[in-house]
Amino acid sequence: MADFAANADRRTFDTLADTSAQDSEEKGPDLFEIEMKRYAEALEADTDAAMRQYGFTLFHSLPPLEQVALLEKLGFEPATAHDHFARAALAISREDYRAAVTHLQKCLAADPEFADAVYNLALCHEKLGNKTQAVQQWNRFLELTESSEDRSAVAAHLAQLGA
Repeated sequence: MADFAANADRRTFDTLADTSAQDSEEKGPDLFEIEMKRYAEALEADTDAAMRQYGFTLFHSLPPLEQVALLEKLGFEPATAHDHFARAALAISREDYRAAVTHLQKCLAADPEFADAVYNLALCHEKLGNKTQAVQQWNRFLELTESSEDRSAVAAHLAQLGA
């Protein structure tokens, strides 16, 4: 009798395993993706209503730049060097290089050794046509970076700029 019960249980579990394998092959809608779409649409339509409905529940599932944009829209002020760096990245994605320069300068005021901020500041100055400031930042980056690969690339770029 014990063998029969053990075999019956095993068949039941095997049947369930087969069913779940079929379910994964016939995948239904991804409920998380559907809810993220609803969340994004709600944020777009009425941010305040979306925040009342969702709060920050799905916030960390947004792509990083969308997180930064939402924080900006909600009025959160950057508090750290990394916050300003994130705001600069958002400004760069919008091709607002003047705003990016402002955030990168605030970032560097908080953390003067933030090499990635210096790198991006140099790029933004180039985009704005500020060659002198760009060259200054490229040279500053060379002082901060330890990567020989980065140093070589920036040195070659400086040569292209005629600096």
